[in-house]
Amino acid sequence: MSGKPVITDFLIKSTVISRYALTTVQSAVHNPGSEAREAVFDMELPHEAFISNFTLKIDGRVYVAEVKEKEVARRVYDAARARGHTAAHLATRGREMEKFQVAVNVEAGGRADFTLSYEELLPRRLGHYELALSIRPQQVVRNLTVEVVIAERTGIEYVEVLPLRTSELLDNRLKGTQDVLKSTSVERTTTCARVCFTPSPEQQALYSSQGIQGDFVVRYAVQMADLIGDIQTFNGYFVHYFAPTTLPVVSKSVVFVIDISTSMIGTKIRQTKEAMNTILSDLRPDDDFNIITFSDIIEVWKVNQSIQATKQNVQKAKKYINMIVPSGWTDINGALLAAAKLFHGDGQAGGGEAGTKVPLIIFLTDGEPTSGVTSSSAIIGHAREALRGSLSLFCLGFGDDVDFPLLQRLALGNRGVARRIYEDADASLQLKGFYDEVASPLLVDVRLDYLDNRVEDVTRALFPAFFNGSELVVAGRLRAPPDRDRGRGLRVRLQASGSAEALELENEVRLNETGPGRRCPQAAEGAEGFVQRLWAYHTIRGLLRARLQADDGEGRRLLKEKAVALALKYNFVTPLTSLVVVRPDDRAGPTPTPTPTPTATADAGTSGTSAQSPAPSPAALGTPLPPPTPTTEPAPRDPRMLQAAKITLRSRPDTKYYDEPLPAVEASDYYDEPLPAVEASDYYDQPLPAVEASDYYDQPEPVDEAFYYSDYDLYSDTEDIEDMEYVAYGLKSGEAVVPSVSFLSSVDGDPHFMVKIPQSNESLCFTIDGHADDTLRLVEDPLSGVTVDAHLVGAPADPQHKDLPRNFIDRITVRVVRPAAAGSGVRVQEVNVSREGAALEGEGRLSIPWEPHSVTSRTGLKLEVSRKACLSVWVGEKTQFLILLHRYDHPSSLQLNHLGFYIVHGDGLSQQVRGLLGQFQRADLRLQRRTVPGNAGEPEQGELSCGGRRVSVTLTSRTLKDSPLPAHRAPCWLVHREDAARLLDAPYAGYIVPRKPGS
Repeated sequence: MSGKPVITDFLIKSTVISRYALTTVQSAVHNPGSEAREAVFDMELPHEAFISNFTLKIDGRVYVAEVKEKEVARRVYDAARARGHTAAHLATRGREMEKFQVAVNVEAGGRADFTLSYEELLPRRLGHYELALSIRPQQVVRNLTVEVVIAERTGIEYVEVLPLRTSELLDNRLKGTQDVLKSTSVERTTTCARVCFTPSPEQQALYSSQGIQGDFVVRYAVQMADLIGDIQTFNGYFVHYFAPTTLPVVSKSVVFVIDISTSMIGTKIRQTKEAMNTILSDLRPDDDFNIITFSDIIEVWKVNQSIQATKQNVQKAKKYINMIVPSGWTDINGALLAAAKLFHGDGQAGGGEAGTKVPLIIFLTDGEPTSGVTSSSAIIGHAREALRGSLSLFCLGFGDDVDFPLLQRLALGNRGVARRIYEDADASLQLKGFYDEVASPLLVDVRLDYLDNRVEDVTRALFPAFFNGSELVVAGRLRAPPDRDRGRGLRVRLQASGSAEALELENEVRLNETGPGRRCPQAAEGAEGFVQRLWAYHTIRGLLRARLQADDGEGRRLLKEKAVALALKYNFVTPLTSLVVVRPDDRAGPTPTPTPTPTATADAGTSGTSAQSPAPSPAALGTPLPPPTPTTEPAPRDPRMLQAAKITLRSRPDTKYYDEPLPAVEASDYYDEPLPAVEASDYYDQPLPAVEASDYYDQPEPVDEAFYYSDYDLYSDTEDIEDMEYVAYGLKSGEAVVPSVSFLSSVDGDPHFMVKIPQSNESLCFTIDGHADDTLRLVEDPLSGVTVDAHLVGAPADPQHKDLPRNFIDRITVRVVRPAAAGSGVRVQEVNVSREGAALEGEGRLSIPWEPHSVTSRTGLKLEVSRKACLSVWVGEKTQFLILLHRYDHPSSLQLNHLGFYIVHGDGLSQQVRGLLGQFQRADLRLQRRTVPGNAGEPEQGELSCGGRRVSVTLTSRTLKDSPLPAHRAPCWLVHREDAARLLDAPYAGYIVPRKPGS
């Protein structure tokens, strides 16, 4: 390890005060080598956490991050980047974690210290709380310490340290992979607990050669004696925890709505059946239930009404579930309306007793709407109207291709929540785990009122239901009471419906200032403002949820402004704010060392001081962390050294890369900064052309740097495209975005061809049954010298259509042959595109990955990789091709990563262009309708003429991929398979490119 930076200290301190966790991570890195090395600080953060501070110290100089509104942060970042080099990129998110990564160059003998603080409110699930702390230093550490302090005023029921969580699978979480961790100590009183984990280097090495790689998890439960809950106050703020435990369970009427479209074939449907068999067994005898399965056909198991969960009925339901065979498209709208009809139609779920039972819809899908109504806004509106605000809709998105933002909005708008089910070996456990959380409703229509006009700025206080093992949290600000009421407590009224009758309870709570100091001294220092910060955290979360639900742009704007203002005041990194560290130019002279945690907040370029509750500093979180292990003095700094840095936020890469276009007024909110050129050289096999070299190489003197971090989570600015894969940071005007164009012609899918009919808005579509391993000539133009070839790869046959071959494009070659300068032969340029990336050949070889964003220019040729895995190829100024990569993280047996090819602009192609697609560029296509539209419900027929050839066509609706947006249903004139050959100017064999000898 002599040449690798050594992490000498890795310290985590987390203080949990009444469920609110404040965590600080410190990492000290020393470079013992004789040359500069990259030091990486890599931390996985809980998905619901907000970063509140980041500090970087390099060779004694301290750089403190600032939280700014996203657009302001971008301007700071761009300004610093314009004066020097930076690097930043996005990567992937795990199930419940987001990755924060910073990398800096540390000079020979130098040292870097990283400090990161974040905050989160721990949710109560199945009766307990869990704090997960990521320990993944990627090496054995000389001094590794984890300290957790828990302070709970009402009393701690139990505390336990789980086995190290090395896998995200639920069976690992439930069973553990080893005995309780060695070097762990637990101290506990009635209201306070302290957990320490201090493994020696020898003990770390027992886990792996890279030391400990997992999550340190502490689970605990809290005593809750008062039915009305626990209210804590401090400094004019209050938080109310409501989690009664002695109430009887309310019977439920549940309808399971299950997607059985073709994409569910294989592991997904098997795991769904396993989960449903377990869930059905867990239904209570007095519950009612029903099952709806849907593809493009909706089938209701018990059409008249839901039935009681007797043993006999449960067995019948299991038999029905086990006989499901997936097929067809996905009609989400129709399925939701069918479920609503069971409750509001003639056959009400549960018969005459339905009114006394909690109505629940548990909706499972793995895709996006492809049949029936496919517009997200229309589906949301129909669901809202049909469910009438009285049914709770819980949406489960299975796998990577699901339209999860649609499910979020459906659930949040209909008294429910949405949850991801990850495609993994434990998917059935995930499904069952979610059901367990909602299986036991204790109260419905819960309302918490705070009387006598004593509170303001209260978070959500009306809840559709309270489920056993969960917790409702309300926070707000206290008004100063009139003189006559001084000394009185806060009167709280609870109204809800229980198992037998309506419940109404009123209680007066003493307003004693809450502080853990007397009961838990370890948590006292610096934690006095936790109620205020908890209120801000909870309020921002509520505003982000409300913004996701808002239908109008003005409402979203107002909610955004409120959330941003609070985030700036409390120094929180949210989906609407960003973390920026600007490293000053060393030539400007020494900079004063700032305090470890900034109290300044920024708004639209101004700054001020947060006088109420600054972000807690690391030392303020309880017992001070042990000092970093001393290291040797750093070597003198080389003034020519550019210390490049990069920050990574990882956001889960789903295969749902395309979605509906965003409103133009909001579009700038949804994109982040382009990847700086400093990283580009990592991806190229050959040196970059001289014209671009200055963009990629270090300057001879130190320059400014900016570190940029932006939080994308469940309620991100992407609105309807929350979990899209972000490839680039902040595109400026003039830089590429995903094109919004009308394609002249394309081939995409199995392979499916689409051609625009000239002088109309109509499309022609047809399919050619190609053969695996054939290479097809798509475009050939002898005058412009452009040819495009596509290679086919075979795919498993559809069980429903075993006689039809399935092939996809896996390689595309664009070749341009032009005369060389001064008439000395020809210049050949070739772009070879595969599912792994692209390569530009001719005058050397240049490798181009699918990410990050990049632009490459050669004489007469330009390539640009933009977000959503799009590669644009310009030949001259009048010809543009677009190549899309469709990929899946966990493909089913019928899903295959593949490419699509689109001719965007073809003005540069000559009249002599030919090929499978090229022939239609200059073709005289004419459509003649044969029947009157809508006649007796029959499909409209027509005749298409093309260069003297005539074929019959039928107007139909097909799922088209005619843009980078999602595949969608649209009308097209279909050439039937048996007629497709007559449409072309040559037989299929005439488009096959001969194989080269030896290939």
